[in-house]
Amino acid sequence: MPDWSQIGRLLDFCAAYYTTQLVRCAAFSFVLIGLVMLLRKVFFQDGHS
Repeated sequence: MPDWSQIGRLLDFCAAYYTTQLVRCAAFSFVLIGLVMLLRKVFFQDGHS
């Protein structure tokens, strides 16, 4: 018979870990997109703006 308390704690830990990784990935993506947009604006100016 499995110990449902331990299984619940394991699922809680896995969910918290996965959520933390997703938030870190999203934050890193926003920073990277901002950097790419800034570099595009600096290096690929076409003179119209």
